[in-house]
Amino acid sequence: MSLSIDYLCKINERVDAEFYQKILDEDFMETLDYYELDARNIIFIQNNNPKHTAILTK
Repeated sequence: MSLSIDYLCKINERVDAEFYQKILDEDFMETLDYYELDARNIIFIQNNNPKHTAILTK
């Protein structure tokens, strides 16, 4: 099942590994809760950008 995008957030600062991790831990998980989605049923895809592959992010 695919859902349409109902909410976007523009980020006006540089995203490093630490900030990216904060987005995943807080905002992404809150979004899943808001839409009553189970994280175990989500396929999350990211590219190999350094902030995505940083030790902090893993």
